[in-house]
Amino acid sequence: MVVIGVSQTYWNRGVRSHRKGAKKIWIVYSIEDGKLHTMRVNALEALLCKTLIKHKRKAYCATCNRDFVGFFKNDKEILKTECPDCDDSDITLIPQDSFEYIEKLLQDLQSD
Repeated sequence: MVVIGVSQTYWNRGVRSHRKGAKKIWIVYSIEDGKLHTMRVNALEALLCKTLIKHKRKAYCATCNRDFVGFFKNDKEILKTECPDCDDSDITLIPQDSFEYIEKLLQDLQSD
């Protein structure tokens, strides 16, 4: 289970208007086996889950020249992971929305 978000919402969140003093609950969003799951938790569990939130990031392996997508807590964790294909730790982070970065890497590899 990979926690991707935590939010607070009203108990009856499908209704447009809420009565005064409506009860709020914490919802944890997670991904497991490629499916999105939601669960209600109390305030202490919500604080714990906020520390476990991971982000979907794209990384590049210079050894096998492939990019892969994974869930990482921060950029330091990306650098500590190994490539799922070649098990090498020579991994760089691909900045989001930067096709120029990928093209530059490919040109550098072709020139060498």
